[in-house]
Parts: sequence; C-alpha cells; structure tokens
Amino acid sequence: MSADPKLIFCPIQMDPPNITLDSLAAFHAHFSFLHWSQCWQVAPVVGFVDEISNWHDSRWQKEAWIERYSQRTDSPIWTPQLSQYFPDLKEFLARLPFARINYCVILKQLKEVPAHFDLDPVENEQLRTGLTDYEPLLYKLKYQDSIEKSFYMTPFLSAEKRVFPESPSPLFVISESHWMHGAKKVGGQEKYVISIFGNLKLAEHRELIERNRRLFKNFVVEV
Repeated sequence: MSADPKLIFCPIQMDPPNITLDSLAAFHAHFSFLHWSQCWQVAPVVGFVDEISNWHDSRWQKEAWIERYSQRTDSPIWTPQLSQYFPDLKEFLARLPFARINYCVILKQLKEVPAHFDLDPVENEQLRTGLTDYEPLLYKLKYQDSIEKSFYMTPFLSAEKRVFPESPSPLFVISESHWMHGAKKVGGQEKYVISIFGNLKLAEHRELIERNRRLFKNFVVEV
C-alpha cells in the first residue's frame, strides 16, 4: 500500500459489537486507570502483562504497549470480566484480519490529545521498516454521544492543517506513521475509543483495506 497517494484514513464496513455508551461507562467504572499521558482513562481488554493487576502500574502499561506487535510465543492476558460487559467483543475482534491480537484497550478521552505518531521511530524502528508498506495499520472503534468531530489527522505538530475525517462506521483504520493524529476536547462530550493492535494477516488486511477504500471513496483520506 505504499503507492501514491498514501491512504491515511479508511472506514471499515463490518457489523459492530453490541456496545453502548452505558456499557462502556460501566466497564470503565470498575477496570480503568489513568494513562501515563493523562489524556485518557484506560480500561484494558488484552495485553502482555504478568497479571491483571499490573495494568495499574505505568511501567507495565508501557511494557504491554511496546509488545503490541510482538512475535513472542506466550499468550497475552484477557480481562476476565470482559464478556460480562461486552458479550460479543471478543468474537468481533476475531473477525478482524489478525493472527493474534496482542494489545487492545478502551480509552476514555479526558482532555485534548496532542498530535502524535503511535509508531515511535525509536522503540519501533524495525516495525517502521517492515510494516509501513501495509499502512494504514491501526484499527479503531469509536463511540461518542455527540456528532461534533474531535478526532483529527495532521502532518504538523501545530494546528496549521488538521483534517477531521468522517466515518459512517464506528470501525476505521488509520496510518500510524505517515501522518500524526490527535483529538481536541469537546466540552461535555463523552467519547470512547477502542484501539486494537497485533500480528496482522497482511494479505487479508490488504484486501480488506482495498475493498473498503473503494466502498468508502467519499470518506477516505489520501495524501
């Protein structure tokens, strides 16, 4: 997918899991912690931690994050109570083009999220050279209680050029390395984002992206 123009945002057509703002709020009330950036409240779905309680330790948060594309042979740990709040979320995630999901969290936005790359050039240099031809890589589900747009993508750290994509589907995929992304804080808006990482089935991922690129040609963002 490295051919010009580069695709940096694409909605994905797929029946979403049975998730509501009420179920997200209830799950967060029991299992969330403050993200080290202080921009998000985080509730873990799955990740490489030694035990569930370690999610509340910032060191383990970062360790699980770094392992999101890991090829290690042991299995990540799922939050045991997940099915009580989201009975079909695990089944939905299994329909995505991943050989294994290594890291998934439910984020509740607390304040403005500065523009950033998820694919850090230092800690993920090998990933950057090996996966960027398959961008966009990052799958997300978004739920919010107002239609005002807050998520944006930008080539700059400043606010000179911000693109606020629209998606007819709660599921979409974005580039981790070509453009930065961030989110302004909309007063009174309740917003949750489910971020999903793992070992992609690259051929299936490519086919899914290209099919939805055609389907949502009026919504994709290309640069």
